[in-house]
Amino acid sequence: MEQKAYVGLTGEEVSQRMAQGLSNKADLKAGRTEAQIVTAHLFTFFNCIFVILAVILAVVRSSPKNMTFLGVVVCNCAIGIFQEIRAKRAVDKLSLVAAQQVMTLRDGKFTPVRSDLLVLGDLVEFSAGDQICADGILRSGTLHVNEALVTGEEDAIVKRVGDA
Repeated sequence: MEQKAYVGLTGEEVSQRMAQGLSNKADLKAGRTEAQIVTAHLFTFFNCIFVILAVILAVVRSSPKNMTFLGVVVCNCAIGIFQEIRAKRAVDKLSLVAAQQVMTLRDGKFTPVRSDLLVLGDLVEFSAGDQICADGILRSGTLHVNEALVTGEEDAIVKRVGDA
């Protein structure tokens, strides 16, 4: 069987496909924004009850000592907001660091490209142990693919030329 000589996409083709939205870009904004986190922690059922109780106590001119529970409510909100925002920022940083690089054939030569910058029609070379980061069709060689996360089957599946 004769091997085809592939040259990959040109820089212009890559730019056009990126503009058309035909990239492998994942939505990194899957979590909540910081404003949503603050809002979710402030406007809870229990906070609403405590605010209503505080207003009732203020209306009946109760002693400020009877409203000391508000300090616990404020501390609880502040700690929850601080921890969740800190965790969100750490996950966002890890997502950027963990971006996989794959050898992609562009303009006739293989260059490392982040997996989120792949576009439809890119030719990618995989080696043993690499994670397949996008759907595709095998153009040459064979692959033993672990599809356990997709199908639940723990045995490696053999892929041949033309297989998806």
